[in-house]
Amino acid sequence: MDADELSQILRDKQVQKTLLHRFMDESGENRLWYGRLLQSIDFPNLDQHIVVVLKNEQDVDMRIGLIELLSDQAGPLVVELFGAWLEKADQELAVAMIGAGRRMSPELFVPMNRKVVESTQSNIVRAHATGSLYSVEPETFGPIIENWVTSENSDYCCAGIIAAGISGDNRFEDHLKMMLNTDDDAILLEVMCSLDAIHATGLNELVLPYLHNSNPGMRQAALTLFCIEDEKALKKVISLLGDKSEKVATLAREKIRSAPYENSLRLVKSLSLPKKMVLESLFDLLSEMSIKGGDVFRFVQLQARTCYKLTIQAHMVARFPGGELQRLLTTHLEERIWFTLQTTLRVLVTQDASGRMQTIFNGVFSSDGRKRANSLEAMDDILDKGIVRLLTPLFDDISIDERIAAGQRLFPDELNIPDDLELIDSLLNSPNWVTLVLMLTILPQMMEPTEVIQRLRFFLGHKSPDVVSTAKRLEAQLSEGNIEQEAAMEKETTITLTDKILYLRNIEIFAGLTISELAAVASATEEVVFNKEETVFNEGERGDTLFLIVQGDVSVIKDRIGRKAIELDRIGAGDYFGEMALFGDDSRSATIRVKKTARFLTLQKEDLQEIVREFPQIALNVCSVFSMRIRNLHRKISEQSC
Repeated sequence: MDADELSQILRDKQVQKTLLHRFMDESGENRLWYGRLLQSIDFPNLDQHIVVVLKNEQDVDMRIGLIELLSDQAGPLVVELFGAWLEKADQELAVAMIGAGRRMSPELFVPMNRKVVESTQSNIVRAHATGSLYSVEPETFGPIIENWVTSENSDYCCAGIIAAGISGDNRFEDHLKMMLNTDDDAILLEVMCSLDAIHATGLNELVLPYLHNSNPGMRQAALTLFCIEDEKALKKVISLLGDKSEKVATLAREKIRSAPYENSLRLVKSLSLPKKMVLESLFDLLSEMSIKGGDVFRFVQLQARTCYKLTIQAHMVARFPGGELQRLLTTHLEERIWFTLQTTLRVLVTQDASGRMQTIFNGVFSSDGRKRANSLEAMDDILDKGIVRLLTPLFDDISIDERIAAGQRLFPDELNIPDDLELIDSLLNSPNWVTLVLMLTILPQMMEPTEVIQRLRFFLGHKSPDVVSTAKRLEAQLSEGNIEQEAAMEKETTITLTDKILYLRNIEIFAGLTISELAAVASATEEVVFNKEETVFNEGERGDTLFLIVQGDVSVIKDRIGRKAIELDRIGAGDYFGEMALFGDDSRSATIRVKKTARFLTLQKEDLQEIVREFPQIALNVCSVFSMRIRNLHRKISEQSC
């Protein structure tokens, strides 16, 4: 049912009468739901019906919900009721009534607010009443608010902050701005709320430190005040599109969507960011915008140049020494090419109202050769010839040498074939942290220790903690002068990030993830070691950790009341356990005991849930493996019964 059909149904008098009866007869959230529905269709005289329900409602939360449904014209209907309730109302209800009175008619509720100021014991309630009275008598209540705001008494100070925000007057702006450096989080949140209420300006530099605060409420409050006024500010907000807090991420989208400063090219360029949630939000935003043709071409040109550069790098890295790590870096660079191409075509999809580009996108990345060929032919028909010329060699079934030659013809001044040293340095200048970690790890096999150390020191202050830890570890090894011995000792005691990536590639639940995605998972893991016959956890315990077995094996044991416990399974390196506790609040369903000294990588519940949110296919893979384990369990129990 579309909006017009629904609107037509709700205009029917009999339907409206039924909705009103439901509203009057229901209770709790159901009653509020019907009330909101009636409010949305501008039901006549709804305020009178709400007041009837209000007088009989005893639940405080429901009273507050009903008060919020009242229109701005309901003041005369509720002023006496609010006054009668006020003396016995708790803080939350009193604040709701004062707020509703302010919305309806500050003048009408002056007597009630004066009574609050004179008699209430709650500074919070008094603050709301004082802020409401300010709009009627600013000369009387302005000095009171100013005294509170500057008070050294934290209770009065907090009351002043609230009242200043409710007043809506920017005379308090300077006082509130000065308070943004407080260490008290509760007061800081109130300050931000009040600055928003008085529409304060020039706050970006003041709230910038709080955009990445550990408290999601603080991030949301800071983002509310942050103004997207230039490209620098836009980049800051784009980074919050992938915030763990859904409220923060949603607010970031709305800020970008409604910002007076618009820069579609910056949004497009930001598609190089690795987080999928950020990418999806950016694509949604771009689908609502019309990007200038010149900007689209410049973006495609930039992306194509990146792909050709990555092609050269991957082709040359394939000749490096380094075994598995060299192959890992080659695969990673090749995956980045396809990611860049997919991103490029998805931008073109957002700018195509006909839907043809979506079909082409699906076909170009299909494993079906015929679909792929047809899509490339269609792309040649509907896209700008300049764009087709840039992209076609990257999709055509030609040799690597031919593709590189095509790139050099398109970008003759930018795609020279580097020597090994130039290639190494270009890879070490990559903005991609996974590229840096992999390149740093194989560097000792390609250069003299002194040259490696010289380059490593540049990364000791890198913004990525994984790059920093890799650089520190390698520097420590090389500084000792015995690379092989130090590397062996390191491997015995700590699993490196690159080893974790190699290990995770072989675990079934992470099948299908790219090297970059595996690196994100690996970065969140921690290493633990258990000795032979140690119990990892017991059946019935609460669990919040997934264990990935790197070395050794464990026994899965099921207790049976009054009977001998049975071993359900024996699992070893490359397998995992403990996953079900992470997808619910279930207790451990079996005991896990180490049969041979074991080394595990662990993922905590919060980290894994964040990873699954970013890569949903992991959850599907877990379900598939779990289904297989259930079948094996049934078979094992059947065998034991026999």
